[in-house]
Amino acid sequence: MTEFDFVVGAGGRRTTEFVNLATLGHELFGPLAAYVEFASVVSAAGDVAWLGQVDLGFTYAIHRNVRLDLGCNFGVTRSAPDYQPFLGLSWRY
Repeated sequence: MTEFDFVVGAGGRRTTEFVNLATLGHELFGPLAAYVEFASVVSAAGDVAWLGQVDLGFTYAIHRNVRLDLGCNFGVTRSAPDYQPFLGLSWRY
């Protein structure tokens, strides 16, 4: 997936960020699935470092339109946080 974000930073400075994700997912059994993802964020502002991270997680389908997400993002560049655990709920309407 490729995404362009228009960001307003400190002091009202505007810039563009280019986000790229590559994801592999697989159903494990029943409603449980797992995924691994590589995420990259590059800013058009020359003084902002490239951010790279590897994300690992699980999803559990509670209902066909509701999923629980559990995982952790691991930084692979100095500008990325070392790790970011998360728990989430997604609802499709």
